[in-house]
Amino acid sequence: RDRIFELAAYGEAALEITPGWTLAVGGRAFSINRKTTSDVVSERFAPRSFERRADFSGVSPKVSLQWQVSPGDLIYAVISEGFRAGGLNSGGARPLATARETFGPDRLRNYELGAKLHAFDGRLVAHSALFYDVWKNIQTDQFRPSGIPYTANVGDARVAGFEAELSYRWDMGLTVQANGLLSQTRIIRVNPDYAPEL
Repeated sequence: RDRIFELAAYGEAALEITPGWTLAVGGRAFSINRKTTSDVVSERFAPRSFERRADFSGVSPKVSLQWQVSPGDLIYAVISEGFRAGGLNSGGARPLATARETFGPDRLRNYELGAKLHAFDGRLVAHSALFYDVWKNIQTDQFRPSGIPYTANVGDARVAGFEAELSYRWDMGLTVQANGLLSQTRIIRVNPDYAPEL
């Protein structure tokens, strides 16, 4: 049985620093409490009980700068952060190693530079963005030989890429749209404690 209590508050403030330029600062404050209980009763395995809790709290910030080139057209830069709470692995019938009973949170920090442009009275729309992500303490699900899954933190990665969207709308109501994404992911640190469960 997993019980999760989560409390979060969001906020953002924007200031037009000069005509056409807007600076925004915001964030998400959170508190997460998790409790996991598990009881194993079996003729094949030794009975056991598992009861653990994990608490997480913090702030995920966001900062952006926008330049409105003309009505409906803007260029922007943003730095934001995402957070995923850690948790507990009960392990199934056979207990996991103590170090694997818990897994930590992972964070994704995103750096993005983009543009949103329109032409021909809004019929032609182009959106594009360059991004660079730093993903730390990646959570991933693994499987024991029995098929029972557990979650582990396996390392850090960097993700760089470019995405674009182009669409055109005719007066008759027909719209044609094309999307593209090019990205490259690199693992830059592997958790030395990580190894397949034997």
